Amino acid sequence: MASTRGRQVVVPLTNKSGGSVAAGDVVVIDTGNNDAFTTSTAGAVTGGVGVAQETIANNATGRVLLAGYAALVNVNASVTRGNFGKTHTVVKQATDAGASRVAGTFCQFLTGGTTPDAIVYPADLGGASLTNPMTTAEDIIYGGASGVPTRKAKGAEATFLGVVGGVLAYANPLLPWTVPIDVFPAAVQTTNFDTLTADNGCVGGARKRSTGAQNAVIGWDVVLGAGTWTLHLIHFQDTDRGIYTVAFDGSSVGTIDGYAGSTTRNTRSTITGISVATSKVIRLTLTMATKNASSSSYFGELNALQLVRTA
Repeated sequence: MASTRGRQVVVPLTNKSGGSVAAGDVVVIDTGNNDAFTTSTAGAVTGGVGVAQETIANNATGRVLLAGYAALVNVNASVTRGNFGKTHTVVKQATDAGASRVAGTFCQFLTGGTTPDAIVYPADLGGASLTNPMTTAEDIIYGGASGVPTRKAKGAEATFLGVVGGVLAYANPLLPWTVPIDVFPAAVQTTNFDTLTADNGCVGGARKRSTGAQNAVIGWDVVLGAGTWTLHLIHFQDTDRGIYTVAFDGSSVGTIDGYAGSTTRNTRSTITGISVATSKVIRLTLTMATKNASSSSYFGELNALQLVRTA
């Protein structure tokens, strides 16, 4: 029976390669036999790829790791820590595929050298399966005025991160830009910041508006992984807007000025370099604590919010 242990998925498979394999050898799923593996001389195999966890004689059954942490991956030559691995043209070996994900990569090396350990995951298929889902297929809408938003192609917001916790991970936003702020993960705290206003000129067709009271606050619980994050805010600027103080767990990570000399819908403002030390639930709050000297009040109006892990 298959087993999941910590960050590993290990499956008992029968060796149909015609020879013995050893711990660390790279094998591929045998499509000609039930619950079996074989070996291959095809480089960059895009089918199921695994790593033997013990010596397995031909026609014997043994443990093969298909996902998670591999203490050893046998390679053809020294590899670079952090680079990706794909099957080599010599049986039972992986080879260094470089620093970028390409078709057929099935692991990322955690150490360099000739006896690396690695994280193993389903092999990349290439082509459409690796297409950045946030590029030209969709647009970010921002910067519009008087209900006429402009468009800009999406790009860096979806940089591929590799594998996080055994899952293929992109630095995607928590939400698409086109989803209004009112359906962002359930609000857990609102004080004078809970009026939903329909507006077809705004991203998502709605915006969340405060009463204009100083220190109006809106907040959510969001799950963030350890790393460096960027926060993008799409908001409605005007002459009576306050300054948003953005805080993670009560500590300010930056401010965004909502003031503009004239009405401007769908303004995108950004805070970069937000450090999250450990993966956990973060209380994200936006507080209208201060205002621009030229602003007549402390109003806040939000359209959408995006969090992107950049490192």
